[in-house]
Amino acid sequence: MAYVICKKHGGNAAPLLCLHLREALQSGAPLPAVFYIEAWYLGSAVWAHNVCAACAGEAGIVEPRTIWKDDDALDRLFAIGREVAPVCARCFDEANQVA
Repeated sequence: MAYVICKKHGGNAAPLLCLHLREALQSGAPLPAVFYIEAWYLGSAVWAHNVCAACAGEAGIVEPRTIWKDDDALDRLFAIGREVAPVCARCFDEANQVA
């Protein structure tokens, strides 16, 4: 997980969000539906992305929480996360509570 220094909350571990979720978060608009996708490797969760419904739909994801544990998990996750970037976890949590 990445780390960011937020002007409002200071330093935090940072979840990775798709471009559409980041734009909504930064503009103060309500967040669209959030889909959490986690990839495992060698029996452990190693990477995760939060994406909007449009990005999830492009990858064929329909469940709001998806966990991939197969050998191609990381490759598939990175394929849908070309434009993910870290954001402040506390800002993301606050926006999610409002949505």
